[in-house]
Amino acid sequence: MKEFFAYLLQFGPLTRPQQDLIARHAARVTLRKGDYFAAQQVGFVAAGVLRVGSYTERGEELTSYFIEEQHPLLDIRPLEAVGTPAPCLAQALTDCRLVVFSARQWQTFAPLIPGWEVITQKILAHALRVKMERVLPLVAQDATARYRSFLLTYPHLANRVPLAYVAAYLGMTQSSLSRVRKHM
Repeated sequence: MKEFFAYLLQFGPLTRPQQDLIARHAARVTLRKGDYFAAQQVGFVAAGVLRVGSYTERGEELTSYFIEEQHPLLDIRPLEAVGTPAPCLAQALTDCRLVVFSARQWQTFAPLIPGWEVITQKILAHALRVKMERVLPLVAQDATARYRSFLLTYPHLANRVPLAYVAAYLGMTQSSLSRVRKHM
């Protein structure tokens, strides 16, 4: 919980009683490698790595991005979509420890904690900005530049994530990624 509150406090002040209220409603969840996380929840990755992706019309999995320690795991769809099946998946690539809230519970803090909506908006804006900074450069780069960008963006993941998922994230085949790695 300490890491979670350190993260939250970057976006606004919380008193000790407010932190205690949040902690009472937090669930600590452990995911084993390969498990999936329910996207209708708000989570914080205390330890481990998850990949976030979606399915193609043919049922193939795509990898959109990775979430590592000290980052939130959020469903950023509109609140009215909460409770409906999410169009994406989040899968543990390593054993993970999460701090988790139902989306509805997260929303109930708003009337109880002054400034909670501002904190939530700042978290969402920050998460979206980070996601865009990670994804947008990949569109205009060649395969080697995309892999270099991946190594700069996720310096600790190259040896923790299966190459098939890295290749999918980079928009190339696993054999293309192997060629790029061999020439670097």
